[in-house]
Amino acid sequence: LSPGGFARFRERTSAFDRAVSVTPVGDGSLSYVATVDGRTAPFDAPMATWLSHLLPEVLREAAINVPARVARLRAQGGVPAVLQEISQIHSSSAKRAHYEELIKHGPTLSESDAEKIARQVGEDLTSSSDLSAVLQMLPRSAIQSPVARQSIAGALSRIKSSGDKANTLEILAPNADPEMLLLLAKTAEDVQSSGDKANFLTATASEYLSPSSEPLRNAYFRAVSTLRSSGDMANVLMSALPYGHANPPVTLKVIETSNGLASSGDAANVLISLVSQRLLQPGAPRATLALIERTLTMASTGDRANVLITLAGSGVLSNPQVKDAFIKAAMALPSE
Repeated sequence: LSPGGFARFRERTSAFDRAVSVTPVGDGSLSYVATVDGRTAPFDAPMATWLSHLLPEVLREAAINVPARVARLRAQGGVPAVLQEISQIHSSSAKRAHYEELIKHGPTLSESDAEKIARQVGEDLTSSSDLSAVLQMLPRSAIQSPVARQSIAGALSRIKSSGDKANTLEILAPNADPEMLLLLAKTAEDVQSSGDKANFLTATASEYLSPSSEPLRNAYFRAVSTLRSSGDMANVLMSALPYGHANPPVTLKVIETSNGLASSGDAANVLISLVSQRLLQPGAPRATLALIERTLTMASTGDRANVLITLAGSGVLSNPQVKDAFIKAAMALPSE
């Protein structure tokens, strides 16, 4: 303590109330005044021991000297020693500071170390924003093993905030391998906010729909089908449409998933957009037949008619089977 400085440390529990005040003396030494339950007490060996145990806890909880502490512990006992220290911290923000220091600085994390961090962080951090921030920092190269992936999945499930969870999924998706993408899509199904989930699905469409991977495609549209808002689902499906040019099965999945649209108007917008973008080809009637069949389940006669009118002008009604299906759909319109 510099001249004129002052420090006071107090711990109050159901069993005792201890405090020590510290001031500098003119010769450079320190003067200690102790109290127990409000009464002056000697600063003896037991009191000094109590203070020596309290100080490290105060420093940990206040996230003071984190870089030096993490470096020292890592040098002494590796990542497990740091994780042991973190497990003793109560403050979520202080835990986060120690995790960030562990991940960002020092030697590169091994796969084994990343597994340990991923396994503990989900149990340690109670704040959604803190947990989200730490998961986003984990190096992708260190979370390739099945154990690490399952630990990540468990940690993601503990993020309560829809916004934090969706944002974390979006950050982890770029450059993720197929196994990780499948895990992220599965986690996205549980995002409660329709808007947050839609944002994730729109932002990551290229990761799931650019490669001709049936598992990735199915996982993506399975997540889309869990959207509660008809408008959000329609927007996501329309954002997926361009990928159908290079990957025709995407077009079929859009038509199939559109069955989940509660709004007839939203369904019409998606199907008309699909036709307008020339995703239907005369030589591939399967998608055209699926679209015609989809109109039969639309509640609004006007919306059904608008889709059929757009389809009629698209030049794809050249196949006898398609023509027959189109006429039957037109004849099924309730309104004269």
